[in-house]
Amino acid sequence: MLERKNIEQSILGIDHCQIGEILAKMWNFPEEILCVIRHYADPFKADACSLAPVVYAAVHIASDFEQDKTADVSAETLDVSIAQYIRMTEHSALSEKIESYHHFVVEAKSYL
Repeated sequence: MLERKNIEQSILGIDHCQIGEILAKMWNFPEEILCVIRHYADPFKADACSLAPVVYAAVHIASDFEQDKTADVSAETLDVSIAQYIRMTEHSALSEKIESYHHFVVEAKSYL
């Protein structure tokens, strides 16, 4: 995610996190939500909030589901520091937890 953010910055001079934060401010979202939007792609930055790593994990998992990747692949490719932060360092437990969310994706796709 950080790579995408850096590419956006170099090409556009702004990234999707900044755009999201601008919109959230316009819509009067609370500061904690603004902080998550601003920092989820770089969740361990010094001024990031405590929910940023959790949202990073959620975006990683959702993106993998969207690309039809398995829960095992998603667990394997989740940044180790994020897995440690969310206290899911054992691969099989993390994979099992990710798989338990899959039915939500299937249900959401049924509405599209």
